[in-house]
Amino acid sequence: MADDTASWYIYQDKAKPVDDKVLESWLADAPPWRTPGLPWQDRADKVDRGPPAFPDGGPLRRRAERYITTNGARELNAVNIALRLRRPLLVEGAPGIGKSSLAYSIAWRLGLGIPLRWDISSRTTLQDGLYEYDAVSHLQATRGSGRPSERPDSAEPQSDRPESHLSLGEFITLGPFGTALLPTRRPRVILIDELDKASYDLPNDLLHVFEEGSFVIKELVRLGGETWVLPCDHQGTQGGKKDRVKIIAGRVRTHHHPVVVITTNREREFPEAFRRRCVRLELQRPDDPTILAELVKNWLGHQNVDELLAAYAEENTDVLLQALFLEDQGAPRSAVQESLSRRTTRES
Repeated sequence: MADDTASWYIYQDKAKPVDDKVLESWLADAPPWRTPGLPWQDRADKVDRGPPAFPDGGPLRRRAERYITTNGARELNAVNIALRLRRPLLVEGAPGIGKSSLAYSIAWRLGLGIPLRWDISSRTTLQDGLYEYDAVSHLQATRGSGRPSERPDSAEPQSDRPESHLSLGEFITLGPFGTALLPTRRPRVILIDELDKASYDLPNDLLHVFEEGSFVIKELVRLGGETWVLPCDHQGTQGGKKDRVKIIAGRVRTHHHPVVVITTNREREFPEAFRRRCVRLELQRPDDPTILAELVKNWLGHQNVDELLAAYAEENTDVLLQALFLEDQGAPRSAVQESLSRRTTRES
């Protein structure tokens, strides 16, 4: 952990969110190539819905609050450089080292609400992250009415119209990346988890969206005008009015670029063009026993853990915490090491 906080830090190693004045100053000091155009309040497509807040006492809140910067100034520097430049933070490291937890910590300490999360598999495409068009349901609704579905006459989202009058937008749901790009008053945090599982094309496909901060919903472009769609983190039913967001002429364009945290277990290398557009951070298990002791104390309340840490000296932080919790429950160390340890079983 860092004893002295650099004056240019936005994200700090403190157990409370940053002051609103610090946050607003950061948002106002964007690089020239990331500066918003019109003021947010003057945008016709502005989205005035806030992100879901971390619930008091919930598991996501605990995960965010109890995260400890285990790689010192190197970690803090990388996070803050990514925040200042509005570039994705590419977090590398072994499984269980705390990569995804860092995204939750950033979101909580910056007061930006629960992060959006996009889990990647080998079949994931850019389209999956941006939006989904339910063409089958749309076709069924159209057939049921005997005529093409219509857009609402009103600019307001509709939830009580007959199915025959449902707009095209009611069959479109934004994905996590698409939701993160909405023009909200404050940026959203999005965690793109385990990008190394993706097909070869996905990292390159992301580049244009990262740079432009925008994308089009092709099904809506030909309609023009305003259409109301659901973001991926809507809280109500599919027809809920309050959750819908306005899309103009089929284009989504961000106001403040989202805070993007990408994790990788290093199962593959990314193209140079992709890596060049990211701020890279490699997380490692800390060598400093005082940091590990603080981590354990933070989660489990242990005060003197030297002997326990020595027993699990080569484990990642998640295995370490699980092992110590099991020992607290009375599990023999030999059984714990046999089941969880990466090393061969040792005698306790």
